Amino acid sequence: MNKIILSLLIFSLGMIANSWGTVHQIDIKDNLFCRAGTNICPARETIAVGDTVKWVNIGGSAHTSTSDAGVTYVWNSGTLVPSAIYICPFTQAGVFP
Repeated sequence: MNKIILSLLIFSLGMIANSWGTVHQIDIKDNLFCRAGTNICPARETIAVGDTVKWVNIGGSAHTSTSDAGVTYVWNSGTLVPSAIYICPFTQAGVFP
């Protein structure tokens, strides 16, 4: 199983997080994270506090989406088999490699 780490740039607009945030989809291809429906890889998304990131494994192998060690906001999708989805709301601003 390949372990891929996604870099996300989280930008706080100074707004209070709410449930109306945007959903940003990242397609997990074999060995690549790409902006949904594109070949823009690796994906770097700018999101606001309250937005959600949705990872969809469209590859042929199992993958994970895991934050780097030492960051203040941590996520770990666990193993995502082909066609699996992981959704993570972001409630903090920062840069999350």
